[in-house]
Amino acid sequence: MAQGDYNRTPKDIQEKVIDMYIVEELGSFTIAKNLNISKPTVLRILKRNNIPRRSTSDAGKLLFSKGYKHPMQGKTHTLETLKKMSLCHIGQKGWNKGLTKKDNQSIKGGRISKGDYIHFGYLKRWVNGKHIPVHKIVWIQENQIPIPEGYDIHHINQNKLDNKIENLVLLPHKVHIDLHWSIEQKFKIKRCAVI
Repeated sequence: MAQGDYNRTPKDIQEKVIDMYIVEELGSFTIAKNLNISKPTVLRILKRNNIPRRSTSDAGKLLFSKGYKHPMQGKTHTLETLKKMSLCHIGQKGWNKGLTKKDNQSIKGGRISKGDYIHFGYLKRWVNGKHIPVHKIVWIQENQIPIPEGYDIHHINQNKLDNKIENLVLLPHKVHIDLHWSIEQKFKIKRCAVI
């Protein structure tokens, strides 16, 4: 069967695709490879037969249950590869380097301004090609130093949208986690993502 034959897929191929997808729990790429057809043809057959596609999460769980391992699992990069990875960032401006109040005049006490958006409860902004939480930007601009490695910015009043400098405090990561854990245990609330 030719790769471009979209209109007429033989009934036996359709049955094999459905059987391989549902019974053998194979992925669309593997089915296409085994039957020498294109992946879009496999997806089209599934759609025409009202068979829902697996979510990425379900597909990953399926692969894991079948013993699939990521090629880098249990391995580390060589020193040469690490050097190459490091060199590819030379000349790129880090998001937290050189920020001034002049650069981001739209931050006024951490209020929402044009271009900001909320993600997992935190106000974020696009800065130098990266999505950065506004509370980190406010803290860096006020203190004129980058956030040290292993430290987090904590919202004192627990309101993730209150990014006024008087509501932000720099804490070691371990202390920050312990603080959130104790607050959550006290009020029996669900764990929140710590940025």
